[in-house]
Amino acid sequence: MPKPKRLPILALTMFFIVAVALALIALDVLQAWNARQVHWQAAHSETNNFARSLAQHASDTFKEADTSLIGIVERLEFEGATPASLQRIQKLQERYTNHLPQLHELLVTDEKGRALVATLPGTFNATYDDREYFRYHQTDTSPKPHIGPAIRSRSTGTWVITISRRYNHPDGRFAGVVLASLKMDYFQQFYDGFDIDRAGAISLTLSDGQILVRRPYDEAAIGLYLGNTQIFKDLLPQHPKGHFIRVSPVDKIERMYSYSRVDNYPLVIFAAKSKQAIFEDWLINTYRYSAITAVVVILLCLLGGLLYREIQQGVKTEAKLLNTQKALEVANRELEQVALYDGLTGLANRRQFDIQLETEFKRALRHGTSLSLILIDIDHFKGYNDSYGHLAGDECLRVISQVIDRCLQRPGDLAARYGGEELVVLLPETEDVDAYAIAEMLRRRVADLNLIHRATPCGKVSISAGVHGFVPVAKERTPQDLIRYADQALYRAKASGRNRVCLFREMVTEEIRPD
Repeated sequence: MPKPKRLPILALTMFFIVAVALALIALDVLQAWNARQVHWQAAHSETNNFARSLAQHASDTFKEADTSLIGIVERLEFEGATPASLQRIQKLQERYTNHLPQLHELLVTDEKGRALVATLPGTFNATYDDREYFRYHQTDTSPKPHIGPAIRSRSTGTWVITISRRYNHPDGRFAGVVLASLKMDYFQQFYDGFDIDRAGAISLTLSDGQILVRRPYDEAAIGLYLGNTQIFKDLLPQHPKGHFIRVSPVDKIERMYSYSRVDNYPLVIFAAKSKQAIFEDWLINTYRYSAITAVVVILLCLLGGLLYREIQQGVKTEAKLLNTQKALEVANRELEQVALYDGLTGLANRRQFDIQLETEFKRALRHGTSLSLILIDIDHFKGYNDSYGHLAGDECLRVISQVIDRCLQRPGDLAARYGGEELVVLLPETEDVDAYAIAEMLRRRVADLNLIHRATPCGKVSISAGVHGFVPVAKERTPQDLIRYADQALYRAKASGRNRVCLFREMVTEEIRPD
């Protein structure tokens, strides 16, 4: 009986080697494509983070300068442009200029464009009625700040960016302009400090598309108008943040751009990496891996034993992916930590307070210790915003929050923004009478700030506080009881005339009246 035919072992081996070789080639192509996608996503994430950071920097930079303008405008409109008032403003401007490194000059003009107060001596020899910002405020009665195009300073000849405000006579007529000019070199040096590829770009533009600052520096690009491009006509009006790929109209280089509007100001920041730089490392790695794969395939045709080496390479690749995943997890935890603080006041936010309250309540329950809470409200805060503006209101809330935070000495004490103008202080291991004394100290410290608030009976900013504390007992007390009774005490303090502290203790509310 004949033996059944079997496929030759050589054919089986060749089939196995060819199949493995084709599989290796396919895997190499897939890995190269995935690596390309990873590079692309990483570049997008990097430029997006750049744009957000740069937008925050621009917002902070202009806000610091704008805050100085607000103070000067208030002085001029309240005291008038008298010699004594101008002398005080001169000293104030010099302090601002020394304190804020981005400031090139602070200037006050009258309605004719003549300099009344300036921080640069040469300024008094020129008039400014022909400047764009002066003509803008002559016709626009809005109290909002105006950011103009980049110009050369008449005092020093250097490039500056202006932010200005109008101030009025008592009858509402145009009285002149208060101006802060910001050094373009300040932005240029800051942008040059970022590690972007050699063909990368950073641009700060007005919202109408006019370039203010650009990296790489090109004087011909200053003032270049891009408002007729698709980005400013179609993309920005609908999406304040985003990304796109375009060939730059300035230097004709194709880049990936991420952009972000600057909060509270008519500015847009762009951060970009060149497409060539994004894929430069990827191409090098792809050529390297392809060469390795080619060598493996050739050797595989002779020796099937190289399969083990390919498996080992796969393990290394998997380890790299695991390391990347761990790094992302660490980054997510860091972002979560950042999310626990209030951006305006610097205090803990409501989320962190809720977590800390639950933790301290359980600790006090275990150890049988007291837990107290102070609930604070800024008196007549809506009236303060209506009278002085929301920027001043934000500054008032920030100053009061800093005072409260500095008064807390123990590591376990927590000050948080509870909501709106309400603040809260959590005091572990503290009796209610001690918390009562701390609340009164906070009220006095805020009163000592002497922040003017003419809409209140005492003529200055004050706070009211409600205090409650207890030793938690299982199934009888909850963290919400602490908040609820402190809120009732706060309500009693406000109903009793504000600017005082009330303590809730066993259905009896006690109060301290201000001196």
